[in-house]
This record gives sequence, structure tokens and C-alpha cells, in this order.
Amino acid sequence: MRFFFLPLLALFALLLPSLGCGDDTPVLTDSGRDTGTRDSGRDTGSRDTGMSDACFPGAMCDPMVECQEGRSTCDPVGCEVSVPAAADTVCMGGTCDGSGTCVRTETAMWGASDADMFDAFGGDVAIDGSYAVIGVGSAIAGVYADAAYVFERDTGGNWRQVTGILTPSGSATGGSFGTSVDIEGDTIVIGTHGASHTSAMNAGAVYVFKRGTDGTWAETQALVASDPTAGQRFGRSVAIGDGHIAVGAYGDAGVVTDDQGLVYVFEDDGMGTETFEEVARLTVTDGRAGDGLGFSVDIDSTYVIAGAPFDNNKKGSAYLFERTAPGTWTELAAGSRLEASDGALDDGFGTHVALDGDTMAISAPFAEEGAVMNAGAVYIFERQTDMTVTQSQRLVASDPSGEALFGAIALVGDMLLVGAPKYDRVSRSEMGIAYRFQRASGSFSEAEKLYRLVPEVGDRFGAAVAASGTVALIGAPGVDRMAAEDVGAVFIFDPIMP
Repeated sequence: MRFFFLPLLALFALLLPSLGCGDDTPVLTDSGRDTGTRDSGRDTGSRDTGMSDACFPGAMCDPMVECQEGRSTCDPVGCEVSVPAAADTVCMGGTCDGSGTCVRTETAMWGASDADMFDAFGGDVAIDGSYAVIGVGSAIAGVYADAAYVFERDTGGNWRQVTGILTPSGSATGGSFGTSVDIEGDTIVIGTHGASHTSAMNAGAVYVFKRGTDGTWAETQALVASDPTAGQRFGRSVAIGDGHIAVGAYGDAGVVTDDQGLVYVFEDDGMGTETFEEVARLTVTDGRAGDGLGFSVDIDSTYVIAGAPFDNNKKGSAYLFERTAPGTWTELAAGSRLEASDGALDDGFGTHVALDGDTMAISAPFAEEGAVMNAGAVYIFERQTDMTVTQSQRLVASDPSGEALFGAIALVGDMLLVGAPKYDRVSRSEMGIAYRFQRASGSFSEAEKLYRLVPEVGDRFGAAVAASGTVALIGAPGVDRMAAEDVGAVFIFDPIMP
């Protein structure tokens, strides 16, 4: 477990060793040395920034409590709202801003072992337990890196990049491999929606990788639609859960005409060969040309949610499907179409979707917040006991920024992460930010802001978010490294919540 402290405060600790908590409460200490590994000149390991043994603002008395200046005891962790909040008040390794909101920076940063210009490492991220997969495939300057990277956490809690880079078998080269990724257990799925095969340009494909007993990952299957067509964009979104893979194909003609979109569902054949076969094509009865159904997708247990952000002049919508029998998927009988209660044209509702149990999160990154254009919003929906689905909340950032595109989402139990990759920390900077919302008494509220420690213009921190257990990943595909533009990076927050 690592906690971040501002370097300036660590310096004060060295200069003022005589200061201490009045009750002599033991304080954790750390050498503050860089414990990360280096690969080709890039820091690919975890970074430990150290802890102080002095009771100045921000000193830790215990991993779960904080010691504030002028107090003789250690207070419960969190922002002390009963006293004036200061910029150096600790909140689980971060600080409090003037309003009492927790603000925290990363505990580590990852980069690709073979990083190159325009890779956009971190364009998509996924994590499950001790394994994470990072996509590299954003079409910056029309260049696709066509790769994905796996990181593994050892028994000591340290993360490292697994030897070997995931790449597609020949036909998908240059097809945007890595722009969508997901992982469950020992299975990784990676979309390449620009792949062409036979005479179908940009039909798309999805690649399945499995982890062997020796710990290496190898491609085991390439999935394509049973009816591939040009411009289908199969693989624009992918999700895996409970032995099923959902694949969005937002350019598919569906049952109406061009770009209505649909979702394909693949199921483990149950023969012990770990082979997936197509079992369903999910369409909607009220679909129209240009809806883009399948632009986003998620799966949980026997339910699939899919976004259609271009529906109704980009006002957007989303649909919920259920598995009623093995191999049989249909629109939710109680009504599958979901819309924002205050939706407006060009909001892009459905650009990102997330599903966990009875709770759904759907983002509209181009929604206005008051007079703030394209600030973004996230809508929470709940499935009721009668199987109807109702909107319960509209979430926005506490500090909405114009063009922030608040909307990349990850939903895990009572925690919701939201990225705003074009948030301006200074004018027109697009440095980005992420937010953690926590649910209590049935409602989500903003709990803390997540920043990069040393942000730079164009980072796009928050373009992708993921979480598992106490670990959160924030993708920043616009990070410049080694004098190269848009190399990209992923930032780790651990622990992400109390």
C-alpha cells in the first residue's frame, strides 16, 4: 500500500525532525526512494514517493488516519470539514481543496515498454483482480499502433508489464487493434473495428487471448460477425462477463438501414475447449438509420446494455437486453429504451455505458451544465423489482469545465469513476481529470478528484477509466514522453477508496 505526499511536505519533514504528534502516536516512515524498474529508459514500475515522520499538515499517523497540524491526536481519515480545510490536508494520500473535497494524485504510472510517438497508450483500459490490459490504438494522426499490453500484480502488490506484447494475427494489422479492451479472469478480448477481411472493408474483428499455465498470454480465437459487411465496425466496443462476450458493431445495417448498429453475443461452447461461438444478434424494434447502437457496450450476468449515442440527432439513447434462456437474448420485456430525463440534441447520451447488478451508468459527455457547453453528465438508472428501469440521478462534476467531456465511466459496486479528459486545469489545456463518486443511502455523491501529479497540456487524463477491488486505472493517451508526442500513459491509484 502506498500513499502520496507532496514533495514539499516531505522536505519540511527533513528540516523539522523535532516536531511530532503530542501523544507520540507512531508514524509510518519510508525512505522515499524510487522502487520502480526501468525499461528502455521508461519507468514501468511502481513509484514510492515516501512518507514523513513529522506532524506537519499531511503527516500520517497510521494508514487509515491522518494527523493535522495543531492537533494532539490522529483524526479519522477524510476531509476534516469541521475545521477550515487547507490545501495540504490529507485525504487518503491526497489533499483537500478549499471546499473540503478530496484531491489525490497517482501512486504509480505505467508506460509501454516499446513506447513510440502517437501510440496513445491508455486509450482504453481494463482490470480484473491482479491483471490489467491496456489498449494502444487511438487513431492520432491516422496512425494505429495495433498493440495491447498486460500488467500483472505480484504477491507483494507490485505491478509489472508481462513479457510479450499482444498483437493480432496478420489480417487485422492497421485495423485499430487495441481501441477496445476487456478482461475477465484468464481471458482478454480486444477489438479491432477497422479490420478488413474478404471484400468487406472496416468490417472489424475481435481477438481472444488466454493465459496459459506458464503465465503467458496467447491468441486463441478471432471472432468475426456471421454476416460481415463493409463499414460494420464490429469490435468498436467489447465486454466479457460470465462466459459471454458482447461486441458492438455500430456501423451495422441492423434491421433498418446503414449505421443503425447492433450487438453480437458470443458464448463459451461448453465443450471444454474455451471456444466462443455466436449465439445472438441484438437489435431493437424502434431503431433508425444512424443510431449507432453498439458504440458502447457492457455485460453483467444475464444482461447487456448498449449505447446508441447518435440516435435522434445525437440526443442519444441506450438499450437493455436480457438472456431469457441459453443462447436467447431479447430486449427487456418491461421496456428496453433508456433516455436522459433532460436530454438535448448533440448530448451524445450512450457514448459510454456501465452495468453492475441492477445499476446502470450512462454518460452524455456533450451535455451542457447550465451555461457550460459540453461539460458532460452521467445518468444513473436502476432496475426495479417489476423489471422496469427508471432514472434515479443525474451526476455532474462539482467544478464543470467547458468541453471537459465528463463521461468515461467505470461502475464497481457502490463506486463510480468518471473521466473528463478535456478538462482545462489552465486555459485550453486539456490536461484532464477524473472523479470518484461513492454511493451511500442509495445515492451517489462526489467523493474525490483524481489528478496527475505533474500534468501537462494535452494529457487527456481520464480518457479511459477502470477499477477492480481497491485499484483504479486512469488512461491518459495524450501524455508526451521522451520528447515524443502522444505516447500515452496509465496512472494507478491504489487504494482508490477507504
